Amino acid sequence: MNRNMAMLCCRMRPDISVSGSGYVVERVPLKKIPLEYFIIRFPSTAIAFSGEPNPMPLPFSGAKIVVICEDHLLTYLRDDKPTIPWPGLWDLPGGGREGDETPEQCALRETQEEFGLELDPAWIIWRKVYPGQGMNGLDTWFFVARVPLGTFDRVVFGDEGQRWEVTTVEAFLAREDGIPRLQQRLREFLACKD
Repeated sequence: MNRNMAMLCCRMRPDISVSGSGYVVERVPLKKIPLEYFIIRFPSTAIAFSGEPNPMPLPFSGAKIVVICEDHLLTYLRDDKPTIPWPGLWDLPGGGREGDETPEQCALRETQEEFGLELDPAWIIWRKVYPGQGMNGLDTWFFVARVPLGTFDRVVFGDEGQRWEVTTVEAFLAREDGIPRLQQRLREFLACKD
């Protein structure tokens, strides 16, 4: 598979549909794993699912999640330390993978650690993998969760970052001091849902 191709192994489930031109879906039995998996290859830089693909815990560096309530989202101002990525910029919940957790588990754990919020996995409405865009060339994941009213009232801010804020989606996208790649990923989600 060349560089502009991506591959993802998903558990074979009838409720998953991957649509669009250029996809090749193969059913391949994987050795040492008693289940069969779909191998999805396509000429693109990312894979998006609106269902629940339940991906295998393949190597990835981390995950970010947009936590949306109506037209507002949860964000925080990163510490202003030159030794961290994106110092002093507005960020979304998420961070690096721990152990053998899945991308979804990573995003949910980080949200709990950073904001004290236990999100229901059923609230996740969108997920997308960005192949090779993480640390050491590993994949990164991006999620969107739509949460019920009152969720932001339960925030207990952790010890990372300077402060947190609930802002409109439009205001976050317009920030000059926001993390550009996360703003772009949120724009991609908004374009897909229209």
